[in-house]
Amino acid sequence: MPTLILTPEQLRGAGILNSIELPSGGGGGNDPDAQAFIDAAVITDSTQQSAINTLVLDLKAANIWTKMKAVYPFVGGTATTHKWNLIDPQDLDAAFRLTFSGGWTHSSDGALPNGLNSYMHTNIYMPINLSKTNCSFGVYLNSPYISGVRYHFGYSESSSLTNSSVLYVASSSQKNGWILSFNTLTSKTGLNANTHQGFWGISRLSTSSFTMINSDGSVLINNNNDVSTSTVVPIILAARGDSSISPQLFDQMRHSFDFVSEGLTQSELTDLRTAVINFQTTLGRAV
Repeated sequence: MPTLILTPEQLRGAGILNSIELPSGGGGGNDPDAQAFIDAAVITDSTQQSAINTLVLDLKAANIWTKMKAVYPFVGGTATTHKWNLIDPQDLDAAFRLTFSGGWTHSSDGALPNGLNSYMHTNIYMPINLSKTNCSFGVYLNSPYISGVRYHFGYSESSSLTNSSVLYVASSSQKNGWILSFNTLTSKTGLNANTHQGFWGISRLSTSSFTMINSDGSVLINNNNDVSTSTVVPIILAARGDSSISPQLFDQMRHSFDFVSEGLTQSELTDLRTAVINFQTTLGRAV
């Protein structure tokens, strides 16, 4: 006897599937948060979709997803796709989507600033959206250092850099990071144009706990007490901003990942670094 095969529409017409929802497709089995970002940014490339999904799963497995305020994975190759916050992919300032200013070159490798007037505004403000003594910032850079003092990210309450959180190129062989004051200055020396690239992160867990993880995975720790004030300042990427002057000291290195979060432990920074390197490797843009 031949097998009778009915379509879902015929089954519903017979009253068999009236109460059953069939899969709608489009999700591809992705994590819901990954899929929300993919849909919002209209990421159609399957490799990029897979990389985003794995990144989300890795952040959740490391128990740091809920600590993240903003994650900018820079996929899709355009300003329109690069602006989205993976944690909350809504086209709103309140969701911390990026606002690009100045000249940028967007590509599948990330977002390259022109070093003259380009920066990214995260729409995150200290200390409104994040505590100055419980915060972390980081970047993955995948183009060579060129010249001059340049800021990869940061805010400062004054031009003197007191009460600030920044990571910047100090010279051709040195990168500096600190949170809150000069007293917490931490430096990685012996660099060159190539080793300035990769993942960098800084974190603060209290008034006396500061960590910086370097592109080679080594960790620098300072434990100095200081006190933060309450001036409201924006967090800027690819430059340094403060409460009284426009962004300055613009970056020249390409950003292929940035994050802003609550304070991360040394172990959490290491796990995040691993997840980000895997993400960049999948996309073929690791250094």
